[in-house]
Amino acid sequence: FEDDFDHWVGSSASQGIMMASAKWSQDGPIFAEVSDVCGFNNETRAYTFSDDGVSMSSTPGALAFTGFLYRYADTADLNVVHGGRIEFYLKMGPVIYNDDAPESTCKPSFGGDVTLAFSTDQGSTWNVFNSYTPYQYRGYSFTFVEEIIPMEAWTNETRFRWRQPQFDPAREYWAIDDVLVYASFDPQWQDSQDYSIEKERRDESIRSKQCCAGTEQCPRSQSVDSCDIEGRGRTNLHTAEAFILVALATANIKQFFVFIFKRIEGRSQETQHTRKVLPDMSKLSKPFPKQTFYVVEQSWWVLVNAVLLVSPLVAAVAFNVYSFFAHGGGVQSVVMFCISLLFDSGYVARLLSKSFRFSFCLASKLFVTVDTTPDSGFLSYGREKVPLGNLMDMHLLSSCYVWFLYVFTVVSGLPFATACYMATRISLGLDFHRIYVRLLGACLVARALFGGNFLAKLLLASQWIFSLSRDQRDEMGRSIKRRGTALITFYVAVAVVFLASVQIVINENKVHPSHARLILYGSIGFGILLGALAAMLRGLPVNAHIFFTRYPTMGYAVVYAKRAKCPCMFTCSSCSDVHSSQRMFMAYLDDKELAFVRLLRGDGGSSEDQRDTERLRAEI
Repeated sequence: FEDDFDHWVGSSASQGIMMASAKWSQDGPIFAEVSDVCGFNNETRAYTFSDDGVSMSSTPGALAFTGFLYRYADTADLNVVHGGRIEFYLKMGPVIYNDDAPESTCKPSFGGDVTLAFSTDQGSTWNVFNSYTPYQYRGYSFTFVEEIIPMEAWTNETRFRWRQPQFDPAREYWAIDDVLVYASFDPQWQDSQDYSIEKERRDESIRSKQCCAGTEQCPRSQSVDSCDIEGRGRTNLHTAEAFILVALATANIKQFFVFIFKRIEGRSQETQHTRKVLPDMSKLSKPFPKQTFYVVEQSWWVLVNAVLLVSPLVAAVAFNVYSFFAHGGGVQSVVMFCISLLFDSGYVARLLSKSFRFSFCLASKLFVTVDTTPDSGFLSYGREKVPLGNLMDMHLLSSCYVWFLYVFTVVSGLPFATACYMATRISLGLDFHRIYVRLLGACLVARALFGGNFLAKLLLASQWIFSLSRDQRDEMGRSIKRRGTALITFYVAVAVVFLASVQIVINENKVHPSHARLILYGSIGFGILLGALAAMLRGLPVNAHIFFTRYPTMGYAVVYAKRAKCPCMFTCSSCSDVHSSQRMFMAYLDDKELAFVRLLRGDGGSSEDQRDTERLRAEI
């Protein structure tokens, strides 16, 4: 049994119902009419609204009960000998504070309960098995109701009745919509051999068409010799391929912005340096210490990590190459595979060269220089040169925490693009395929947006977000009060709203206007919250430069401020704060006497700092 009350010729059953499944009783009248006096349900059917109302093939409505003498409706006798369930949407009149409202409004309900009953003797006797009170179901929208048919009603001649026994004739209107009665099959039901053969034939036809059209539901082990359906040869972009292209575009846009920013910032700094008067260091009576420390590099450890990062990439490449030879592939498949391979190999190469200092050629050893000369003192490592005035803090990281950072860094270098592309070459269950592709695709885009060590940044950010320390909470408060917070929040909120708007436009026919507005409002709130969080983390040391050139142990990490000039207006302090951030540097130095720590702290340091130094010296 099914009736949506949108396919009635008139307002009464006697005038005709176009749905063959709407089997209402023919023994007597139905004391209700199809009308929109109480509205209609719009949850199960997405009506398309136009400026002048509802635009569809038939006028929507619901079965409204507004009579003065009787209010009920009976179905015909239905076969539910093996049980089943009933589904419908129920609405009772909302509270209206004006009793002189027009007749077309849904009059309020206060005490007229609605009952659902069944009869197994052609309507002679009725057995109520549930009732619905106004305070639960009155309002401005329909409420979904689902009832299991009781065992006493399991017959081949069972009819159901919706009835309001007692009511105020001038009030207490109610309506039902989208009524469904499901009948269960025999528990001993078995498909016939003819049905099984026909089902297999149709499944094979569906699989063939899926492969002809190049959909993601096509089993990769199935080959199709000939296709005669429309769309053969059309270039279809799979979800995995879309993620790869989005990540590629994100990475290129980010690199272009960094390139332009560094060029403009470099010119600005050159201009400032030409105007700055440097002190005459020859007139200083006492020289200030300047020392160079080499980074400890364990060759076996670097080689182990190289194998650990390259092996998954080689395995993914080997599988894809084998899949090409076994099942074939077009030009689009080859191009997407090459893009994903270059994407992953680039990140693996950068991670090996920067974090693990791995190189096939003879490269100079990494060293760290500390110069404590006033006005020009600095700390430098690699291409980074940090003025001593920008140094903010120094932390002793435990071995366990360093191991976590190491594991997250290695996982960030896994071949997400190539593994995501593998989903187009293997047969997976539809549900598992969606989870697999979306999870790897999200990691791929996040790596392109936040950098090669995005998981390590996530670990450092979670340490601050979930911190209970008062000092760290104060630091978070100072970070969010930076002048660039408003700009970052605005940019992120605009980006989130833009993406939500794109999704609404793409799914225009599937999203109701009220839901679209709710999505937009939600995206604004989520974008502001996400932007504030991003601005706060921008002012915290979550961007780590850690060199894992030896077996991870405890060590000191230096926190410093990376100050930048705005690429558009050199005098705009808020814009400069947007591009400035805190960074954390850590490396294992060839410094058994811990001169590096003493240089940065001074001769002494607090008692707690001295205890940390002794702990580190003991471990060394």
